[in-house]
Amino acid sequence: MRSAEDLKKKIDRAVETAESEKTKLHKRDGSRIYSDGEHDERLQQIADASNRVAGEVAEELDTSAEEKEAELNQYRYGDPSDALVGPQLEDANQKRVFVREDCETLPMPDLGRRLRSVLESGKKESIWLHARYAKTRLADIDRKARAGELEPQETAGLTEVRNILTLLEDKATSSVNKREAERAEAELQGARDAKRYLYSRRAQVSSPHSRRAPQGHEVAA
Repeated sequence: MRSAEDLKKKIDRAVETAESEKTKLHKRDGSRIYSDGEHDERLQQIADASNRVAGEVAEELDTSAEEKEAELNQYRYGDPSDALVGPQLEDANQKRVFVREDCETLPMPDLGRRLRSVLESGKKESIWLHARYAKTRLADIDRKARAGELEPQETAGLTEVRNILTLLEDKATSSVNKREAERAEAELQGARDAKRYLYSRRAQVSSPHSRRAPQGHEVAA
């Protein structure tokens, strides 16, 4: 897959070729070389050639954007457990049931203190487990709140838990994934920018101004 910059250069070459071919349809004084019918036919051939290139570039850019968006979503929303290796994954599997039970049953202030301790420990497997099950606990609390079933004691320490959970989730994403996500996002934006550039340059080929004959004589499209 070619880069967005390479595809923009391909667009530029196609536009420059089209403009060059159009100038060949006129004499030095600006008059047409060919009859009206043949002139229009040649203009159409030039447009068709330019449109073929534009279509190829657009297809490549669409494919690139789809791939980069999927890649970005994987880095942003993929399973954080993918970052765990060997003993870390084994340890996570052993502690899973206990962590889930604590996250489901601890009073909110106690859960906040637990999450803070886990965050400071820096242990990937513990951070991942607590982030996962604390998020489930908060989702249940939000559901109760919407249904009007939330008990007053369940709100104590809730803000602290939400704040620490954000930090845990950020920590659960490896630094490598963050860098890769930034790269994929930049490449996705590049593909989108190139698509807009394609439309802009394509419009230049199709605009009346781009079809003017030399020395100010108008040329029919």
